[in-house]
Amino acid sequence: MKKILLIENDASYCNYIRELLEDFGYKTAVAENGREGIKIARLAMPDLIICSTELSEPDGYSVFDEINKSPETGATPFIFFAPAGKSGIEEFRRAMDLGVDDFLIKPVRSGHLLKVIETRLKKVDRIMEKQESLTKKNNKNNSFKKLTSDDRLFLMVGNHPEIIKINKIVFITAAEEYSNVYTTDARHLLVQKLLKEWEKTLPSKVFLRIHRSTIINLDYVKKVEKWFNHSFRVYLEDVSEPFIISRRYSTRLRALLNTSKR
Repeated sequence: MKKILLIENDASYCNYIRELLEDFGYKTAVAENGREGIKIARLAMPDLIICSTELSEPDGYSVFDEINKSPETGATPFIFFAPAGKSGIEEFRRAMDLGVDDFLIKPVRSGHLLKVIETRLKKVDRIMEKQESLTKKNNKNNSFKKLTSDDRLFLMVGNHPEIIKINKIVFITAAEEYSNVYTTDARHLLVQKLLKEWEKTLPSKVFLRIHRSTIINLDYVKKVEKWFNHSFRVYLEDVSEPFIISRRYSTRLRALLNTSKR
């Protein structure tokens, strides 16, 4: 089921559009102002966003700018709703120059809105299918070939392609069928990749699984200290909270750290 985020401060019109979308099988999240819309966009990762130009906290154009510059949501199709009295050619051109996918005048005909949404979602699906095909082909050719710290990795983050250097990854945590990748520039990328797949490809002398849901980069280990019941706490550079490691995993940690010091 496709997810649509509707950012609209007109409560009655918002309810009308939400009911229309849900009647046609779309899962719909609603925000009544710009700040809430930006927050939901980052958390829910919708497949498409519909946003009124006439918002407060901030206005629709600022909302688009914030969502568009985020790696996780930047490629999400974005449609503007504009009131009939404030939808001249200048507003239209402003929206198009920013990179908005469509600019619709309220009240929009239900059939036209549904057709625009369908067209945009199909376009994204075609792009994703092509990217997935290329990724599968690349994975098949590599057969989980071990990477080095200097290698670059192509990832799909939401609908947005990313290329990151392996040595820029600080740690990775599991999130069901996804994983959270944290990098040296304080970025947090949600990637559809299991931890066991990371283990097969990441350089084993640098990356260590310290928990069933966590992999760390040993190059960023700042301090290791004893903890309760033969466990340890590991502190990483620029990461505020330590990671807890059981004795089972700490044995390999000490072996790798000792090897790296030789």
